Amino acid sequence: MTPRDTKDYTAFLTRVAKDNPKLAAELKKDLALAARKNYAVHAIGQPVGTNLNVQVQGVGIDVDVVAPTIKAQLTKVGGTGVRTSPVELPAGHALKVDYRLRLAGILVYGTQYYVSNGSLTAILTFTLRTPGPAQVASMMSTFAFD
Repeated sequence: MTPRDTKDYTAFLTRVAKDNPKLAAELKKDLALAARKNYAVHAIGQPVGTNLNVQVQGVGIDVDVVAPTIKAQLTKVGGTGVRTSPVELPAGHALKVDYRLRLAGILVYGTQYYVSNGSLTAILTFTLRTPGPAQVASMMSTFAFD
């Protein structure tokens, strides 16, 4: 079931909190911040397993500068094997982050891309049940800001 409203997200966070309370706390903070700052968040697929989440923030960031912070945050919530690397995409310079994380009892493989065009920052998070770098790279080769 894909969460579609506050009730669905609350049920999802309750399941996550049983397995990873730190991650659940961070997700609750992120959702509250998104509501206050008018961030756009869109999920494609299931909340645990294979999916793509896209978050667009109305501010540009230096993706190279935030790499250590992102790595520390993922490690704080239980991420393992966290690796960051700069990459060039059709949309421009980006930060790629790979990690593993246990969500609601399921080990997932995550890849995030932080892409900024100076005035907007897109964070694309791919969550897979098995490693899938080829599929992720294929999709990112087509990403661009309109």
